[in-house]
Amino acid sequence: MAMDSVLGLMLLGLVLQRIFQGKSLYFNVTDPLWLTAIALVLYLGASLFWSANWSAQDATQLWLRIILCLCFLIVTAEAMLEPEKFLKFFSFVLAMCVLASGIACLIIFFEWPPGDGRIYGLFRLNNAGRAGSIYSAALPFLIAGLFLHSGLKRWLLAAAVPCSLLVIYLSDTRSAWLAGLIGLMAYAIARWRNEPAKFLWTSAVFFAFLLTGLLAFILHPDPEVTRILLPRGDSLRIAIWAGSLEKIMASPSLFGEGYLVEHYVQEGQRGIRGAHNMYLSTTLQSGFLGLTLYVALVVGSALRLLRHIQLPMARLAMTLLI
Repeated sequence: MAMDSVLGLMLLGLVLQRIFQGKSLYFNVTDPLWLTAIALVLYLGASLFWSANWSAQDATQLWLRIILCLCFLIVTAEAMLEPEKFLKFFSFVLAMCVLASGIACLIIFFEWPPGDGRIYGLFRLNNAGRAGSIYSAALPFLIAGLFLHSGLKRWLLAAAVPCSLLVIYLSDTRSAWLAGLIGLMAYAIARWRNEPAKFLWTSAVFFAFLLTGLLAFILHPDPEVTRILLPRGDSLRIAIWAGSLEKIMASPSLFGEGYLVEHYVQEGQRGIRGAHNMYLSTTLQSGFLGLTLYVALVVGSALRLLRHIQLPMARLAMTLLI
């Protein structure tokens, strides 16, 4: 939490410095997407106040994160004034972070093997699922950076890609595997079919094949394929989602129960924390109003990016969104 706070205050300092220098900010506060993003972040922060048993410490921690989120949005928008320069800088810095942290994680993993056999990240990523998801999100930036750099920097980026893939694999995080595969395919399609209509139709065909394979696996599971794809079983995801949906339908709410409320789904003798789904979690914590803002932001972003799919940064953003 301390590092979150420091980063948020540093980003706030960058924003204030730009304002004090008399420079105009790039983002447009009247843009519907910006308004939706800001409204969603502020609304989630406000939901703290109808959470049960919140404290001043909770409020301080959450609103420091709100500052971090808002300043990150603004600083990222400012970077879009020079998108290629930003991507070159960011991809290289990210490659250095991936190499340093990835090698450290691998050393710890092989020297002190964890009991569950899954690699863990460092510091706030001390969770296999979280580590796999973060390294998966970094992968498209690393691959995009390969096309922008040359010489030693390209070699370092090329080393960071397999390092990231190895950490993702060893994390045994199936959502990261699937998200990484779909995201990279979306990036490849966007580079190949960089017109909105062509991108849409090609993506539709790809996802139709993917969905067909998934449905075939669900309806007619093969024991050997199941053993390979789901060595840890289904992690009770279907039961968790069904239980979360049942809670929502039992007491539908416009505002939800608040950001700090922990939700548990009972499965046999086990109480499983969290809905393990962003849409269900948003609905439980911030109600149908929060869900509406979240869906509006996702759909609006996808439509905006689709209109500009010929631009490299739009292709990369679409990859991350998917």
